Amino acid sequence: MNRRFSVWVVVILAGLAPSRASAQVYELIELGIQYAGGINDSGAVTGYGWYGGDVYYAHIQKDGLLINLGALQPGGSTLAYGINNSDQIVGGTYLPPNVALRRAFVWQGFAMADLGTPAGSMADATCINDSGWVAGQVTDSLGRFQGFFWKDSVLTDIGTLGGLGTGASGINNAGQVVGSSRLNDTMAHAFRWQNGSISDLGTLGGYNSQAAAINSSGEVVGWSGLNGTSGSAAFLYSGGGMSNLGFISAGNMSFQAASMATDINDSGDVVGRSTWDLDDYHAFVWEDGSMTDLNSVSDTSGGWLLTHATGINNSGNIISWAIKGGVPYSVLLRKLPIYIQEPAGGELWLATETDTIRWLAPKGGLLNIDYTEDHRAVTPTWRSIAVNVVSDSGKYGWKIPDGVNTYFGKVRIVDAADPTKWATSRSFRIRTL
Repeated sequence: MNRRFSVWVVVILAGLAPSRASAQVYELIELGIQYAGGINDSGAVTGYGWYGGDVYYAHIQKDGLLINLGALQPGGSTLAYGINNSDQIVGGTYLPPNVALRRAFVWQGFAMADLGTPAGSMADATCINDSGWVAGQVTDSLGRFQGFFWKDSVLTDIGTLGGLGTGASGINNAGQVVGSSRLNDTMAHAFRWQNGSISDLGTLGGYNSQAAAINSSGEVVGWSGLNGTSGSAAFLYSGGGMSNLGFISAGNMSFQAASMATDINDSGDVVGRSTWDLDDYHAFVWEDGSMTDLNSVSDTSGGWLLTHATGINNSGNIISWAIKGGVPYSVLLRKLPIYIQEPAGGELWLATETDTIRWLAPKGGLLNIDYTEDHRAVTPTWRSIAVNVVSDSGKYGWKIPDGVNTYFGKVRIVDAADPTKWATSRSFRIRTL
């Protein structure tokens, strides 16, 4: 949704909470953006890549196209953080040759406009709603920062909780802005701002908290310290109170874990990251009161490790940072009721031999498996392979019938309890001996 992932409150350790399987599974699609930070409801993604030194390029990826946003001045570098449903993008762009000068911008239709933040300062626009209203922060030459709200070309100071600086991270369509504001030299609290009034959201018991995103219902997510100076956890602020979302359990852990929430959609589904081992993180989705490791319900078969989910849209599709072969990437996790991993597109299977159909599906159900010899027909004929297969198994050995010979075969898997939930494989070939 419309927020930026930023960390300027120290992340520390959290306590134990349970996790369980998600009700959905996800197809993993590699993006051309190194650090994706925003996704809208049409699936357009924005973010940036680092290319060494002070060189950053921001992009939008939509419908398979990757577009460089450019910069306010030739030779400048750009960081993009938020995107709305009109494909308007906000961020900060450096003005060469002085990389210390950064201007907040809004980009639309291949054009970038300066938001007009105070001269001589460094500014970032971090989030934008569907009306084109923007929030962000300005940093002066002494390193003092202050949140702002931008509407109809008018810049409004958000104010502070304690007079020592405010940073904005998220905005919803009602114009409510969230972020974190310093109370003193050692404490910063999550806030929610609207119409000139700023309110303290408190903490989960620690000194610091940071709000990252807000949805249309005014629900806020972020992370908060626990028990004074030790412990931190992802939180959901709703109905006037802050709830601890817990963390992903890795079994027999000999350390305390931590979590942080970075985005929430209008259904109340939350994404973020949670520690898995001392120095490792796994991306999570939190829904219906439980947290799930996205690595356990996504197609990570290519050697992917999902480390930090940074955005979720109202279709439930997620963007996440990931690592593959030690290299950082960003990926789109497309939500599906069932995802078929094998047979792969264009794969050749031989009649009379046994091959393995593989899938991802929510656990605890039963599945029916069919195939067709020509999926291009107006009304394909589906033939049964198996019925009432336990979804948890994730695979089924299929002995292909003798005499089947096709270039246009597909496998279909259907939820036995709910036929509206189904998936088909990519087209593959079957050849007789």
